[in-house]
Amino acid sequence: MIGLFFAPFVAVPKAEAWPWLLSSVVIHAFYYYFLLQAYAHGDLSFVYPIARGLGPLLVAIFSVLVLLLCWVCYSGERDS
Repeated sequence: MIGLFFAPFVAVPKAEAWPWLLSSVVIHAFYYYFLLQAYAHGDLSFVYPIARGLGPLLVAIFSVLVLLLCWVCYSGERDS
């Protein structure tokens, strides 16, 4: 809601940013839907720690995989 207040005062994002913005919206919509489903069907003392800890864990794993992939791709270019 605060973002809507500041929206008239900032520039429109460039065209290259729109796919990233839209994918972020979709990911967050799914996240909130599944989080609410988990809270509705599970015990809060069980669901809450998993919900809070799973996001950072997945980001860390995904980041390591991306870094390893980039490292393999770029190290292969130097060797040839």
